Amino acid sequence: MRPLAIAWLAFAVAASSAVLAQEEEAPRESGAPLAVTWEAPTPLRQLYEKHLKPPQPEAGERRGVSIRPWVREVRRRVPEIAAAEGYFSATVEIDFDSAAREHATVTVTPGPRTVVSAVKITVACSRAALSKSISTVAEK
Repeated sequence: MRPLAIAWLAFAVAASSAVLAQEEEAPRESGAPLAVTWEAPTPLRQLYEKHLKPPQPEAGERRGVSIRPWVREVRRRVPEIAAAEGYFSATVEIDFDSAAREHATVTVTPGPRTVVSAVKITVACSRAALSKSISTVAEK
């Protein structure tokens, strides 16, 4: 009876490994991408849409696994992108419409825009020293 049990066990292992091999080879379909609505001034919204693409979770993958890194990136990069455009006090808020997390609304409040209207440079040295420094830099 014992050889029969061993033969049955060997058959079960071989059959299950064949099934597992087929599952690994099957291409995985990707899940529906996260839909995102950006509420921000138009120039900033275009930059966010270009540089902060929403994730597309793979089939079988929990949405939170692919969304969490994107949320961290949005919270970090939105203020950086806004600062590059002169908005140094931007805030970001991310709201999901449901627990399924299929749609997110990202609200960006940029704050006042900083504009440089003039630049004044004062050099504290003699004209001779200044012209000598300028000619030395120009030669290099």
